[in-house]
Amino acid sequence: MASQLTKSIVAKRLMSSAAGSSRYISPVSELGQIAHKVSPFEQRLLVWSGQFRKTTDVPPLVSNAMIENARSHFRIKVNLAIAGITILGSFLMIISGKNAAHRGENINEYNAEWHRRYNEAHKFDTIHD
Repeated sequence: MASQLTKSIVAKRLMSSAAGSSRYISPVSELGQIAHKVSPFEQRLLVWSGQFRKTTDVPPLVSNAMIENARSHFRIKVNLAIAGITILGSFLMIISGKNAAHRGENINEYNAEWHRRYNEAHKFDTIHD
């Protein structure tokens, strides 16, 4: 589809110059609005988002809307994965805290013991010569 579009734009440009038009039309100005050159990472994004089956199926030029759709799809997948990992981590911390409570450990006692050891290790003389 993109190659047909490119051919039609080039053909239109050639016909307009043959008709005597002296105005130059840059290919970037016309193709930049509707087409995007795909990088290897964007090819993977298009495959991961389900737009194409393989990276070899991805054409060299695709629409900007298709690239943005693939990026948004990837962004959503990453955010959902991070949210899932966060929820899993919070459940693991809840289980860990309950197990510590059954063993009789207490965060306040642990904190007081840590401060006591810290103060003993960092004592300094109050007598100055």
